[in-house]
Amino acid sequence: DDGYCQGMNFLAAKLILSENDAKVAFIVLSFMLKQRHLKILYDSGSSCLMDYMNVFQKRLRRYNRRVYNHLKKIEFQPLCFTIEWFTTCFIVSCPGDLSSCVFDLIIAGFEDIMMDVGLAVLGVLEK
Repeated sequence: DDGYCQGMNFLAAKLILSENDAKVAFIVLSFMLKQRHLKILYDSGSSCLMDYMNVFQKRLRRYNRRVYNHLKKIEFQPLCFTIEWFTTCFIVSCPGDLSSCVFDLIIAGFEDIMMDVGLAVLGVLEK
């Protein structure tokens, strides 16, 4: 089922604004969803998004124990921000250059770029 899911509108809007051509934007969005496997993050019948966020939390614990411990101490789950980050490719929280770079890297085929960017954002915010 290739229907709309929450978050896709941000991807489509960014592509339409950057391409100025709805047809090209649709082609790029389809490519990102199918060839770069973003579609699995929007599959309501799958646990892929939750699995991806759990992996992020484990990587946060491994690579930035200080932030992980702080979030745990204040009982703040990374799910509260990662769901938005990953379903909108950072467009909502970082609408400018960062989300454009994330798009470019996804299209170029970099794996786990959203996870890496998320860890980097938390590292920068820690300082």
